[in-house]
Amino acid sequence: MAAQDPRPATEPAGAGIIRVRYLVAGLVVVVGYFLATGLIARHHLERARYDVDRLRHSLLASDHSAAHRWMAAAQSEARSAHRWLAGPAWAAAEWVPWFGRPARVERGLASVAVTLADHALPPAVQAGDTLTPSHLRDAAGAVRLTVFRSAAAPLTAAATATRDAGSAVARLPTSSWLPAANHARDGAASLIAELTRVLRDASDAAALAPAMLGDSATRHYLLVVENDAEARGLGGLPGVVGVVTASHGRLSFGRFENNSYLGDIPKGRVAVYSAYRDTYADSDVLTNFQDSDVSPDFPIVGKVWLSMWQARTGQRLDGAIATDPTALSYLLEASGPARLADGTEVSGSNVVALTEQKSYARFGSLAAREAYFIDIAHAVSDQVVGTPHGRAHALITAMSRAVAEHRLALYSSDPAEEATLAATPLAGGLPRTRAPFVGTTVNNGQGSKLDYYLQRSVTYDRAGCSVSGQQLSTVTMRLTNAAPANLPPYVTIRLGSARHQPVGSERLFVALYATSGAQLAGVTADGSQLLAAVGEEEGHPRYEVDVTIDRGATTTLVFRLVEPRRSSQVVTWRQPGVGPERFAVTGRRCG
Repeated sequence: MAAQDPRPATEPAGAGIIRVRYLVAGLVVVVGYFLATGLIARHHLERARYDVDRLRHSLLASDHSAAHRWMAAAQSEARSAHRWLAGPAWAAAEWVPWFGRPARVERGLASVAVTLADHALPPAVQAGDTLTPSHLRDAAGAVRLTVFRSAAAPLTAAATATRDAGSAVARLPTSSWLPAANHARDGAASLIAELTRVLRDASDAAALAPAMLGDSATRHYLLVVENDAEARGLGGLPGVVGVVTASHGRLSFGRFENNSYLGDIPKGRVAVYSAYRDTYADSDVLTNFQDSDVSPDFPIVGKVWLSMWQARTGQRLDGAIATDPTALSYLLEASGPARLADGTEVSGSNVVALTEQKSYARFGSLAAREAYFIDIAHAVSDQVVGTPHGRAHALITAMSRAVAEHRLALYSSDPAEEATLAATPLAGGLPRTRAPFVGTTVNNGQGSKLDYYLQRSVTYDRAGCSVSGQQLSTVTMRLTNAAPANLPPYVTIRLGSARHQPVGSERLFVALYATSGAQLAGVTADGSQLLAAVGEEEGHPRYEVDVTIDRGATTTLVFRLVEPRRSSQVVTWRQPGVGPERFAVTGRRCG
């Protein structure tokens, strides 16, 4: 019997290569499966995102048939994406350490898309059907308050579902090795945040509208039309004032008065708001109505206005409304022009120039000019309240634009209502945020009306990171006095220390509101160092400088800041004025 060879049999030549080929082929199949299914799912998710965006636009435009079509399309695409990623292979892949992060993101986005499509979109569309502009007013012109009550519940449900969807996206990995997954997550987070904001604001408005429009008790609001030709932090000098009455959805206006009606309020008659008084210690914010709105924060200004009105008249009002001629121009574009007793047509194209420029050349006396402003206020208010049904959507769009630009703001003296308002743009408040923040204001320091010609631009440049990881930033403001020569003396008036400057020059108090926790490293005007007054408002450091700009000149202010390192998106705030404030954010953020 032959002895067995103890050595292992030799592996056939090429067997190892074959195994490698099989392994590579298997990997190709697996990768190909994930790549193909992932791309298909991504395609459906992108289409669903597009459909949701079109749905949002359709709701804002009150195109209900289109809204229903886009909702159905978004639901179909979201479910298709979810099906492609619902298999066991994807479920297992997301648990692989590190490599599974993109799978977690993709599956999470698909699940969120289905939740959004099934639980947020239907009640949002239902509310949109209810809040059709043509249904908002009855034949007599009163607002149908039942419409808001009917829409409140579905709007709340939609806002809650959208907020929950945003929370689910926030729990997904914030970074992975696949840039496309990171981009998809960021895009979804941005879209859902915008939807949440819109639905929350609409939900709050529907909840507040019945009571604030006099559903159970008549309401009275102080209306103040500001004159942006003389800048104040809120926008412009408080001008024409009047009382708006709301009863069972019907709005009416009493008599209007010029700003001298409130005049100088004796000290101690206005409720003392110590923080406001201390921040603006150099201004008579609690005694002089014309200086009462040097702050851009309307909730505190509204309180001061109501207290001043009560001190002057003894009447306690339910709230305050601030607006300006530019906002009135938007409303007149929607409602159609108003007409004065002398036949003058006041329209969206001329109301700003009539009230903030031409009136100063037309009327030599203050009394005649103030009477003219009051005539315009009466005519415009009557025209807007009587806007035809067919223009209701245009009127709502105009109001939304005015609110977004801080040209229309509302304060309620009811604490619960004001707490709800405070979370909406209609409150007109400085945003309380710890995100990188920049906002600027100018206050006229000489009593002129030259701010009609003021041109403003702001650049916020996040230059880089310091050794300690803090953000180094600069805010550059360019202010141009574009006033022409030979203006009426009332327009170029120079009060106080400004009176010795050349005619046509203007004195401005310029303030920068910065990121919470920021420190000012220095400020220059055209390269020369300035001293800045330091304060704080709504959690934001406030740095103010005093500058004078000759007619035709441009002054460049540069604020250098050291800010806390924060990676969130920059929040900006823009002061309304006659001309638009050009704004740019540049540079990079510390990671």
